[in-house]
Amino acid sequence: GFEIQKLIFVHDRCYDAGDIDAIRRLTALEADRINGSAEMGGRKLRLEFVDDQRDAKKTVANMRGILANPSTVAVLGLANSTTAKTLFDEVGKDIRQSGMPFISDLSVSSLFADYANVFSTRGSQDNANLPVLRRFLKDSGAQRPAFIGIKNALFSAVMGDGLKGGDDIPPLVADHRLTLTNDKLDP
Repeated sequence: GFEIQKLIFVHDRCYDAGDIDAIRRLTALEADRINGSAEMGGRKLRLEFVDDQRDAKKTVANMRGILANPSTVAVLGLANSTTAKTLFDEVGKDIRQSGMPFISDLSVSSLFADYANVFSTRGSQDNANLPVLRRFLKDSGAQRPAFIGIKNALFSAVMGDGLKGGDDIPPLVADHRLTLTNDKLDP
C-alpha cells in the first residue's frame, strides 16, 4: 500500500487570478491574426465577452442575448456545471434549435449529452473520471473510502454520488459536502 504524508488544500482562485484578462488578451490576439488573413474574404471576426460572475441568472440572460443576436456564429466558454444545469434547464431547447457551436469547459457531460452542438474541452467527470476512480478503489483494495466534496456543486455531487458503493467497491464510510461561500470553504 501507500501512505499519504500530507493533505494540501489549494484555494481555487481561477475566477480572480487574472484568467479573464488573459482570455480576453489571447483571444483578441487570435482574432486580430484571423482578421488579418485572406481566409476571411474581407469579413471581420468580432468578439463579444460576457461575464456571468458565477450567477446562473446572468448566465441565462447572457445566453438569451447571444441567441437573439443573428450575427453570432459560436459560443465559447462556461465552466461551472451547476450554472450550466440552470442554463440548459431554462434555455436548452433554444440552444439545441440554434445549432450554433457551443464549446464549453464543462466536466459533467450528462448535462449536454443530448445536444449535438455543445462540446467540452474538459474530461468528463461522470464518463471518464468516475469510472477511473471506482476502478482505482477496486484494484487498490481500499476498505474504507471516504468522500469530501463541495455542497451544491454539481461536478462534486456527480463524483460523490457515484462513489456510494455498488458491487465493485466498498461503501463510503464518510461523505462530507462542505459549503463554498465567496470562494472559501466552511471549516
